[in-house]
Amino acid sequence: MDNLVPHKGEGGTHELLETWGCNVLYLLPYSLDLNPVEEAVFKVKGALRRAGARTREALVGAMDRALDGLVAWDARAFFEHCGNRLSAPSL
Repeated sequence: MDNLVPHKGEGGTHELLETWGCNVLYLLPYSLDLNPVEEAVFKVKGALRRAGARTREALVGAMDRALDGLVAWDARAFFEHCGNRLSAPSL
């Protein structure tokens, strides 16, 4: 998890994850290559650049399409690219 203050404070994400039995590990400061969210941001920004929107309406539409382009498979790949090994989902 990144070092965002709400993640660490009382009643924050850290406590919530621990109540669910998760082990919480914090990323090193400025470790963009270890943060899966950065992979998603990179993909969305690339889609926005390719859209070349020049009006507010075009930008909003491009943002919708870019965010719709993020799928579950992407999330898995982002986590794995950052060194996390995920087990297959149980059915």
